[in-house]
Amino acid sequence: MSKVDQAWELAIRDRFKGRENLNPEQLFSQYFEGAGLPNDAVFECLQLLEFEYHIPVGVLRPEDKLEKLFSPVAAKTPWQWLVFRTREGDSETEINYELGKRMRRAGTTRSWSRFEKIGDLTVLDLLRAWAGLTPNISHDDVTHQGNS
Repeated sequence: MSKVDQAWELAIRDRFKGRENLNPEQLFSQYFEGAGLPNDAVFECLQLLEFEYHIPVGVLRPEDKLEKLFSPVAAKTPWQWLVFRTREGDSETEINYELGKRMRRAGTTRSWSRFEKIGDLTVLDLLRAWAGLTPNISHDDVTHQGNS
């Protein structure tokens, strides 16, 4: 692994600094089991995030916006900038692609269309979409939709 790749990975990991790194089973039971998510879908999605971003997924929390992973890492040189943007684009594209396939298969693409970009989703939203579920709509969302 190159120093540039290591710098990118460290910068991503630093975004979650200070968080307890739960093992996948603890993460599931503490945050996602009660949300009615199937564990096989959760583990599959988390495995993709771990592979693409080289972070221990045990530091992720349901309320984390995906933008925390997707936002660009600051570069110090033009070469770093090129490598970082390529890595970020490749990883986000892979997640978008895999998620899109699952949403089309489940017929839920339209229900997620209120989100303008994937970075607006939380980790919990991503896992719900990955599992073929629709978004949770809060009372505020219903109220705002009725007033539009």
